Amino acid sequence: MGWLSVRFTRMPDVESPPRDDGAALSATSARNRMSRRGCLDSKAFLAALREMADDDDADELRIHILSLADFRDAVAGKWNRLSTLIVVAVEVIARKHMNLATDIFTQFDSELSFMAIPQTPRHEARTRVAAIARDVAGHLFGDTVVNGRRPQVIVTSLPLSKALALDGNIDRRAVDLAVTRAGALLKPAHTETETAPPLSAPHRSALEALMQEPGSPLSGTAPASVSGGAPYTSESAADWYDEQIDSLASVRRKSDSAMTGDTKLSLLWTPTWVTAQKTMGAFHARLIRIDRDGTPPLEGCHAYADAKPVEILTLDRFVATGAARELKALFFSGRRSGLTVPFHWQSLAPRWRDCVRLPILDCPPAARRKLLKVEIFGLTSALPANLFDKMFEPIEAMGCDVMARLPLSEVDVIPLLRSVKAVGIDLAELKDNDRVGDEILFERICRFREIARVHKLACYIWGVRHRPMIAKVLDSGFSLINGPGVMCDLSHPTLPRHDRKAA
Repeated sequence: MGWLSVRFTRMPDVESPPRDDGAALSATSARNRMSRRGCLDSKAFLAALREMADDDDADELRIHILSLADFRDAVAGKWNRLSTLIVVAVEVIARKHMNLATDIFTQFDSELSFMAIPQTPRHEARTRVAAIARDVAGHLFGDTVVNGRRPQVIVTSLPLSKALALDGNIDRRAVDLAVTRAGALLKPAHTETETAPPLSAPHRSALEALMQEPGSPLSGTAPASVSGGAPYTSESAADWYDEQIDSLASVRRKSDSAMTGDTKLSLLWTPTWVTAQKTMGAFHARLIRIDRDGTPPLEGCHAYADAKPVEILTLDRFVATGAARELKALFFSGRRSGLTVPFHWQSLAPRWRDCVRLPILDCPPAARRKLLKVEIFGLTSALPANLFDKMFEPIEAMGCDVMARLPLSEVDVIPLLRSVKAVGIDLAELKDNDRVGDEILFERICRFREIARVHKLACYIWGVRHRPMIAKVLDSGFSLINGPGVMCDLSHPTLPRHDRKAA
């Protein structure tokens, strides 16, 4: 268990050599170009761009754009007071990630920054800009939640030919359009706007229709290469799965749900101790749900409390979308951290499981194989035994390992989990009869682990709060461990370097 068996490669820290295309610069031109590098004012930046536009390889050069529009909207009336400090902070952070001999950077205004990285491969340039955005977000936002979500630094890019207008100045209309499009991708359906409520009731209605129409584009009639299994037909072995969901949907449709169009969702990441590596080598996705302003947030498994099947699917789609974005960022940055991403078992029904699979499938296959483990939760012995034979196939088909989370008392389910790599428990899910003293609880935890070991499954534990319990768990053979007693949640799956060996 863990990510030890995975080979990772980091992007090189050294500057890639400039391409030798046989063109010799005059001494005067070379001196002028070298004087226009580093953090520049807007006029010097434009002058450098115009020189670059005359180069033979100008068509390949992109201008990277960082926008704080989301942060500006979040702080509202405080923006003018903060803008001076923001300008200083952004430039200091940008300098740390730049090659000052070749790269150029400017702050167009307090909200918008531009960067050109002309002598670096495109994938490394993206990584460098993403690192700046990540550090700016961490400095400005920290772990702050505004209206149920984390503000984001919006990052996008344009070809040099589109970034410059005919008069040689920045084409502000093209830049604004690129930022708007990138910002729309960052904001999930629940984001509060003038035209859509936070959880987007129309979106939930669309999912409701999807759940009731076996012939929909995202149903099991999709090709096996997409849906991860045999096509769905009325004669297929998936019938019992859909019948189970339909039964749940029918029962819950009669009761009111606390979730409304005003429900706000956000995704946090819990640093996870990988025992074999003796380091914080993974992060676990943690959903936060707030139904009304002023009410306590529902976290993790409790965010799914009283949710109807369509709402469970909506929650899991939100998790999948956010996790896919972070998985791509991890992979392209070359960082070594793994992700564990939980989905409720109901979202794997053949008719609509691609709603949560497609965002993950949009990630590079190597990212899914090396960095991702999907955890299925909500499983109990009340489910039909033959469910466990087919349930996990669509997740395995994505090329990632599968984990299964069970209630502590459901040890009888462990022998049914023949296709998963690990089984675990979440202490936040403990039922009343399992809420006992640490000594008795630890005995039950060890019994759970021993049964997992008999069936050759790795074992993990979430939600550990007490420091004495952490010490016991670390010495008792659990592969992955997290919880408030280990380390607090973060807005993105990355740690400061000095925290990676702490536990």
